[in-house]
Amino acid sequence: MEIRWNTLRQGVAEIRYSAGRQDSWRSAPARSIEFPASQTRLSYTYYRHHIVLNGLEPGAEYSYQILLDGEDLRPAERLRFHTDSREGFSFLVFGDSGTGSAEQAELARRMEREDASLVLHTGDLVYPEGSHEGYQNRYLDYYHPIMERLSFFPAPGNHDYYGEQAAPYLAFHSLPESGVKQSDRGRYYSFDWGNVHFVSLDSNLPLEAAARGDRTMLEWLENDLQSTRKFWRVVFFHHPPYTAGVHAGDALSKLARELIVPVLERHHVPVVFCGHDHNYQRTHPLRGGAASPGGTVFITSGGGGAHLYPAVTDQRAAAGESTHHYVRCQAGGGRLILLPTRRDGSYIERVEIVPHPVIAEGGVANAASLEPAVASGGIVSIYGWHMAQQEARAGRMPLPLSLGGVSVSVGGRDAPLFFVSPNQINAQLPFEIEGEVTLTVRTPAGAVSTPLHVLPAAPAIFLIEQDARKAGELVSLLLTGLGRVQGALESGHPAPESPRLPVSARVTVRLGGSEIRPVFAGLMGGSVGQYVVEFHLPVDCPPGEHRLEVVAAGRVSNSVALRVAI
Repeated sequence: MEIRWNTLRQGVAEIRYSAGRQDSWRSAPARSIEFPASQTRLSYTYYRHHIVLNGLEPGAEYSYQILLDGEDLRPAERLRFHTDSREGFSFLVFGDSGTGSAEQAELARRMEREDASLVLHTGDLVYPEGSHEGYQNRYLDYYHPIMERLSFFPAPGNHDYYGEQAAPYLAFHSLPESGVKQSDRGRYYSFDWGNVHFVSLDSNLPLEAAARGDRTMLEWLENDLQSTRKFWRVVFFHHPPYTAGVHAGDALSKLARELIVPVLERHHVPVVFCGHDHNYQRTHPLRGGAASPGGTVFITSGGGGAHLYPAVTDQRAAAGESTHHYVRCQAGGGRLILLPTRRDGSYIERVEIVPHPVIAEGGVANAASLEPAVASGGIVSIYGWHMAQQEARAGRMPLPLSLGGVSVSVGGRDAPLFFVSPNQINAQLPFEIEGEVTLTVRTPAGAVSTPLHVLPAAPAIFLIEQDARKAGELVSLLLTGLGRVQGALESGHPAPESPRLPVSARVTVRLGGSEIRPVFAGLMGGSVGQYVVEFHLPVDCPPGEHRLEVVAAGRVSNSVALRVAI
């Protein structure tokens, strides 16, 4: 947990914190930086203190004290925070707030009563410009009771850039580095909470740079979404790509639509939050700008306190209302429930987003070679999105036919499962299946199918012994995709240690320009879908590195290196 606070006087700053009894308090020193009046355009100098508390327990409530020169600065209050529980949780979303209005204050007081874990701000934290004075008077003064217990994660708006190019915005926040280059840190970032991967983007300066050819933020976004293994990916930034409101023709909204949205669609991001238009809007699920099942839902939440704009709708809009509000979001399992909440506590609507599973184009591959050629009895990897709510691994033999609420069928037969996750499933193809078939992934949210051609054999080598071998020695290869075996074995069941089951296909080993008949080619005892090929190196095999392949039923495997010692 990162905690940051400001004081008007200098001193030795520290945090005392505890997850249990009063006698279990621990102390940690803070790092302090002076902000002189000449730097901030304030009439006073202030001091920023920052600390990172590591090694915290998950799902725990911590009490803490803020001390300066040993003095408790908030003695009358019980300060506390919760750590990530890895289970379902709630978060709040709002934007366009910092005007100092009565509506901003009323919404802030209502949000104080919410049982949430974190807050997303969609930008324009202060008006009319992002000054140090504005962040104190129209941001911290309104939200510090919430900030004392909840983590705040903002995205910069255009007003946050006015005046000082977002320098005060960056000074007032401590945001994840997330592999972002030094000059852009704090402008965009990502973090995980529970089963959600959150991404905050800067639709101002970095987006304008992208339009000029500097795609640094977009390339970071592509890599970031590619890397996450979370079921949910929630993206938020200021300028809405799709809005029917006042900012429908905004140049930065147009750039967001042209440059950011295609990246989000490639990675099947289910929901995006924006601000900028001072109202509430929700689109239908969109793909390519048109309504499409399984597309991205765009939420505009710009009613945090600034003067309101009319909520105009168009063919993409599913709902809209010109009202001050915030959005309460409940993330749990495979459902995200959105409750946009007015100042009086009533809901504008109740929305439930349930992403359907998606198999990537060409997303079924041989688990050893990652090539599209797959065979009966072999292990395959299925890649996509929203295929399982959490990672789950088979903990027993025979392998289960359902894991984490997910099942896979191939040609009408259930496939045994090794592993499921939001983006990948590992399964064994049934021995009985061959030819043109349909592979179907079934989840609690729905099913998705793709055509698949299952070959009699599609050899692929997992690994080879790394130590150099001598001429004449026995070499063992671990593979998958050698197809059916001689003898009865039910799919998903481990192969017997004895007698070993040889494959039906003719198998040879290619070593350089030579072809070698193996001593044995068949299932590896005690395993599922794994095969072993054993062969003797020729006695006249010269030393050095040789390329090795396995041929089964006329199909050639991936190539690996075999080192032969002198």
